Amino acid sequence: MAERDAQLSRLLDLLEESTGGCGRVALVRGVAGSGKTMLLEEFSTRAKGAVTLSASGSLAERELPLGLLNQLLYHAPLPEGGHASVVQLLLEGALTAVWSDPFFRSVEQARLMHGLWTRLLRMAAGTPLLLVIDDVHHADPASLEYLLYFARRLRSAPIMLVLAELDRPQRVHPLLDADLPAQPHCHRIRLGPLSAEGVAGVLAAHAGEGAAGPADACHRLTGGNPLLVRAYAEDCARGGPAPGEAYGRAVTTCLLRGDPVDVAVARGLAVLDGSGQEGLAHRLAGVDAVTAARSAEALAGWGLLDGGVFRTEAGRHAVLSELEPGERSTLHRRAAALLHEQGTSKLAVAEHLVAAGDAGDDWALPVLVQAAEQALQGDEVERALGCLDLAARCEAAEVQRAAIALTRAKAGWRRDPSAVHRHLPVLVEALRAGTLPAGAAHLVVRFLLWHGRFEEASRSLEHLRAATGEGAEWRTAVDWVAAFCPALLPADVAARAGGDGRGDGPRSAEGAERVLHTARLDDATFPAIESALLSMAYAGDAGRAARLCEAAAADAAQRGATTWQAVLTGLHAQIALRQGGMAAAEERARAALALLPAAGWGVGIAGVLAVSVRASVAMGRLDHAADRLRRPVPDDAFQTVFGLRYLAARGHFHLALGSPHTALDDFLACGDAIGSWRADRADRPRWRLGAAEAYLAMGEHKSAKPLLEEEIAGGEPRATGVALRLLASTARLQQRTALLRESLVLLQGGGDRYELARALTDLGRAHEKLGELSRARVIGRQAMGLTAECLAGGEEAAFEPRDAVESPAPSLSDAEHRVASLAAVGYMNREIARKLCITVSTVEQHLTRTYRKLQVNGRSGLSERLGPLAERALRRTPI
Repeated sequence: MAERDAQLSRLLDLLEESTGGCGRVALVRGVAGSGKTMLLEEFSTRAKGAVTLSASGSLAERELPLGLLNQLLYHAPLPEGGHASVVQLLLEGALTAVWSDPFFRSVEQARLMHGLWTRLLRMAAGTPLLLVIDDVHHADPASLEYLLYFARRLRSAPIMLVLAELDRPQRVHPLLDADLPAQPHCHRIRLGPLSAEGVAGVLAAHAGEGAAGPADACHRLTGGNPLLVRAYAEDCARGGPAPGEAYGRAVTTCLLRGDPVDVAVARGLAVLDGSGQEGLAHRLAGVDAVTAARSAEALAGWGLLDGGVFRTEAGRHAVLSELEPGERSTLHRRAAALLHEQGTSKLAVAEHLVAAGDAGDDWALPVLVQAAEQALQGDEVERALGCLDLAARCEAAEVQRAAIALTRAKAGWRRDPSAVHRHLPVLVEALRAGTLPAGAAHLVVRFLLWHGRFEEASRSLEHLRAATGEGAEWRTAVDWVAAFCPALLPADVAARAGGDGRGDGPRSAEGAERVLHTARLDDATFPAIESALLSMAYAGDAGRAARLCEAAAADAAQRGATTWQAVLTGLHAQIALRQGGMAAAEERARAALALLPAAGWGVGIAGVLAVSVRASVAMGRLDHAADRLRRPVPDDAFQTVFGLRYLAARGHFHLALGSPHTALDDFLACGDAIGSWRADRADRPRWRLGAAEAYLAMGEHKSAKPLLEEEIAGGEPRATGVALRLLASTARLQQRTALLRESLVLLQGGGDRYELARALTDLGRAHEKLGELSRARVIGRQAMGLTAECLAGGEEAAFEPRDAVESPAPSLSDAEHRVASLAAVGYMNREIARKLCITVSTVEQHLTRTYRKLQVNGRSGLSERLGPLAERALRRTPI
């Protein structure tokens, strides 16, 4: 009994006074859970030398006349014959209490009161008498009248009467306040909340010394209510969350012993908690605002409320858990109507409709749909689906059914695109009938394409065009189709849709970054963001695209949008592949595949598998590539760009296996499809390069050359660089180095480090065959280092230029660095002068100063000393 010693001592002192013939009345008051019952029990135990009679008020017996008095006196130790007379008096008193005639009732009641009081005096004649009544606020009115009668007369008798009452702003029995305090022998004892020190003591006693730490938190969450504090300590001792189960049970105990009005208000507040409209609780409780305010004050005294809201979610849950399902549903339904009437947010209203499981009112259905949209905007997918599931059970017009199906599809899409399937029939019909919400048609087309339902997608595009013309919504849908499945578009539409997939260099990259920084990731902006990232990657700024893509994927993950995260992670893998970061590309592709089930990927799984296969082949992991190729891919995928990337990746796999004929079939099939689309974009697979490589592997140089020359004519730097490298293998040895150097220039600007490494490897071998061993060694060393980074390096190595390599010659100027680095990889003075746009004399002067500063003798020493700078030269200087 923490911090109750003073109250206990006061009661014992009053008892001692009463045994001397000076009767005393003690009125003990405290909030629910304050320890009144424990105090009375401890006091009764210590009341030596007195006959103790006790009773406890009960809400269930409040309407039972003399029920409390019967409980107090029924088993009293009376002399022979006395018990029967008391029972008779109690029975007559109960009957008298229900008489309708007030005059006869008062006369008879006075007789009965006197009779019972006389018997109490006889009991106290030999031994002092202690009458202990707990929860007197639940006493029936008749019993209370008898008790007050006794209290007024016991001043000169060896009798002590102790009444424990719930302390609340509005008394249940005002008579206790009106009558007893006026009596000089009546004493009031109040049980207040525990102090912070008292709370710490309870925690230490119940949960051990180690639990004294959360005393401040316990005091804040319980308000110092002893019952709640002990329950909190029990939760701590069990090692579970605090407040937890024991705390919830304690709250339930407080409710059971509290006033019914307080309980009703507590339930109203529990239902409305968090809505910002707790002031409406009185309407849910069925009482006036003043009464509700008093109850809220009482509940705050219990330690349940703070500022009109529950201190803990565990307390709120305990209040609600005591409601029958039907009662809870009714309260939530009424709360929804009240909040709707007040103009509260749709999401707050819908939360109560969902909790009630009822949306029968006419206004409820649109509220649920709008609330679901709000929830999606806040990334609360489960809340959105809860609203939509209830809305789907309601009778709705076609327009409303379409809105429900669309929002359910968008919500499901974020977690798993396969969830969209069941909503597509309604959405397709709504698009055809014109009942689809504005701006949603392109989403329906995307859903259809993702799952390979191309005929429906094509018809949907036609319906949209017929209904809206070639407006913004139609163009948005067409651009997405053009990017990923152009075969569905008429030739004239395909030719003017979606650009060439490359943009116009820096301006395209800047435009893409503007989209990425201004558009928040959501259902409407996701296609634009995806397109912007691709545009940036193919506009020559793949490094920036990779960083932004990674940031967008992290944002999607934090917001629980698994599908967005998976698609962006797959796109990140594709960008890494374009940069030549094979290890990073495979890692990203593997992560993307793990985020969604195969059915959720739809036709897009082919694109992610393509990246994984291509990267695995480059790393020499052919078994892993074969495993990836054994995974099922939808047949419809081969009508999309994802399927063509898969064909190209499989072609490279067959080339690595030494099966160029099989590889050629894949590359040519890829080319046929792209040709039929009449839309050869930079982001399409470079099938001509693969086919040419297959022909070269078969020794058919004549068949390879036209394909390579056609690729070179296209002018895309990276593709041209690769084509020149392959073309060099068909040229005479003297011409080969020139072609490879030209290839290096283009690949350096194209950003593909893997292809750059391959060109360096070929150049080193060409110099070796020419007998230029020093050049061959330097270039070969750089090729090996770059290849190692691409195949096994970390992400940073794959994406970021290694400009921070420590220079072995810090004393050289930038101009001397450039000249010396090119000389180290084998360039002659005239070649260096031409590449750097300086005179031969200037080159010679730079080299002379460099030899002196580095203390080397000629180019051979320069090659050994500046080997690590050669790669730097390839990146920074046109070769």
